[in-house]
Amino acid sequence: MNDLCNELLEQSSFEKSKSYYFEFLKLAKQNKTPIYLSKAHQILSRAYEIDRNFEEAKKHIELSIKINSKSRNNELLAEDYNRCGSIYNRFEKYDSAIIFFEKSIQLYKKTGKENSSAYMNLSATLNNLERTSEAIEYTIKAIEIAEQNNDIELQVRGMLSLGHHSIKNVDYKTAEKYLLKANKLAETQNIDPSFLCESYRFLGLNYSRASEFEKALSYNEKAIDCYKNIGDKLFVLDVLINTSAIYGRMEQYENQLSVSKMALDAAIEAKSQLGINAVKLNMTGAEINLGYYDAAEKKLFDVLKDTLNSEYLTKDLEKICYQNIAYLFMKKQDYKSSINWFIKYKDLEDSLQLSMIQNSTKEIETRYQTEKKEKQIAEQQLRLTKENRNKWLLSGGLIGSLAILGVVGFSYQRNRKQKEQIENLQKELHHRVKNNLSIIDTFIEVVKKELPDAKAQGKLNELQNRIISINEVHRQLYNSKNITSLYLKKYIDTLAENVSHSFDKPEIELKTEIPETAVLSAERSFPVGLIVNEFLTNSYKYAFENNGAGKIWVSLKEKGNSFLLSLSDNGKGLPAGFDVKETNSFGLRIIKLLTEQLNGNFSMKGDDGVSLEIEFPKT
Repeated sequence: MNDLCNELLEQSSFEKSKSYYFEFLKLAKQNKTPIYLSKAHQILSRAYEIDRNFEEAKKHIELSIKINSKSRNNELLAEDYNRCGSIYNRFEKYDSAIIFFEKSIQLYKKTGKENSSAYMNLSATLNNLERTSEAIEYTIKAIEIAEQNNDIELQVRGMLSLGHHSIKNVDYKTAEKYLLKANKLAETQNIDPSFLCESYRFLGLNYSRASEFEKALSYNEKAIDCYKNIGDKLFVLDVLINTSAIYGRMEQYENQLSVSKMALDAAIEAKSQLGINAVKLNMTGAEINLGYYDAAEKKLFDVLKDTLNSEYLTKDLEKICYQNIAYLFMKKQDYKSSINWFIKYKDLEDSLQLSMIQNSTKEIETRYQTEKKEKQIAEQQLRLTKENRNKWLLSGGLIGSLAILGVVGFSYQRNRKQKEQIENLQKELHHRVKNNLSIIDTFIEVVKKELPDAKAQGKLNELQNRIISINEVHRQLYNSKNITSLYLKKYIDTLAENVSHSFDKPEIELKTEIPETAVLSAERSFPVGLIVNEFLTNSYKYAFENNGAGKIWVSLKEKGNSFLLSLSDNGKGLPAGFDVKETNSFGLRIIKLLTEQLNGNFSMKGDDGVSLEIEFPKT
């Protein structure tokens, strides 16, 4: 009866099989054997979990825990804890899941029969919480145990997990190594065929992310056939969506649309409204690029009807929807609507990013508090060591001291890891801001092409240069080991070169003189860059009439605790009677405001060309 019920769990619906489950429970109660009674409750717990009934699933596993605790059957009790953790994990109660998985692991150790399943389940839960490094550690441990027990299925599961982690970490070569190994085992060993399907799917995903599109399409085709053979409609849909996206990246929009239509049929057959919405978004990408604007617009606004139901339209899909609508209106040359939808997209993306950072910060704070307690214990031990130094020396105290130093060293290493995590988050923010500004720059570039007026195009060029001067800070900070400050020489040289290229006046010579060692914080670098940008723009536009030759200089000198920024040209100079305090010049107004922001002061001369000096504190 136990074997029959386990088979039904994998092959039949809850409604069709529940009579067998309760019959097994009835027989177990009559038999009054704790093992069978526990097994019956475990099976019912699993059945209710699959049926997504959390309360009933939890009730039956708790009854099994009670039975095995009373009979002191630690092996079955460890299994119960593992099962209980899986239930909490499935219903996104991750903190509780971790507690039960850890109980399971400790109890399995006590029985001398370590189980790789508990380690894998704990790894999956930690992965859901974005605790990737810990998840990888437990996955590796699970594989080691699976190899010792010759458990092929769990070896394959572990390698698939490591492959997936590597894909998320953009380490496609490592992912390929693990996934091909998992694939070979799944193809040659007699195990659950779903593992073979998973290996094909992950290989397709990995090659897709690595832009090896032909390999990706080949493995996706194998995955689709494999999932069809085992009757898994949802994963057929998942792989079809991925295939459609690949054709989109290859700019084969007709193929993308064709596969999307197949995916839509699969989503309807699987009765997945979430899948239907995801497929429609893929279809609109192809339709916009093919010029089928009306069809795309209808689908996009149809999908948006589900924004209030996160089960049908996740926030990530909602974000893509806003992005596609912005792109649609841009292609239709309705720039005002395009920008409005782009702002919606950005607001949602920033909200999701903030949520991710808050969760990561909470995790780091929790670890910090734990390690703070460890450090206090270590310090207390060190004080005791000093008080009893003579006794320690007589009884092997040197070894104890080294052990305590090891604890302190361990704490230091963990704190360093926390620092690296925070730095990575800050780098990610710089990367996202950089990309966002680049998108805005692209919008402006598109608008410029639609404007025949040279004066308007010039104004937009100036706006783009200002955006680039801000963007360059984020770009350099993202690519630098120092995420809070940057070297001014590289920054200003890049800005000067950009302005020079935008005016295309080779007869004007631009020279910069900035110390290699000059460093400024990120927030103070923004106004410096904008000041340089405004001065250079004005010089190129107004200083040299009739495309005459000339020179522009940019220099920066350290002056104690201050920097002295000097900007000058040898052009026609300022008009007679020019008063910098009374000027309405937009560029000079910006420079004055930015100088105030730096807590600096500036002086300006216009007799022989124009020269501007700004002195501002380093901090």
